[in-house]
Amino acid sequence: MVDSRTKSLGEKWSDARPTKTIVFWACLASMVVTMIVGFTWGGWVTGGTAVRMAEAFGEDAVAKRLAPMCVVRFNADPKKAAKLTELTALSAWEKAEYVIMREDDVFAILD
Repeated sequence: MVDSRTKSLGEKWSDARPTKTIVFWACLASMVVTMIVGFTWGGWVTGGTAVRMAEAFGEDAVAKRLAPMCVVRFNADPKKAAKLTELTALSAWEKAEYVIMREDDVFAILD
């Protein structure tokens, strides 16, 4: 006896036998979609980006840790008023060089 009714979706799914080509392309597509989602919304980064982020975090941590010590050394200097007026007269670009290049003071260099 021939069954004339249409098959349900579950029956069609059970009867389906995908070929190796279909399985291959489905796996490849799922890998690509996983990578796209991971790198855009999942927070994944490449090795180079991770290195740059680690270096930036390290520099920030060192600056935050050493800044109070430099302030204490500067406040202990008897000539701090004159040096502060020199520093405030400089432009923003010259201030970093002024602090680093002063050979008579070692506020920016810790022993």
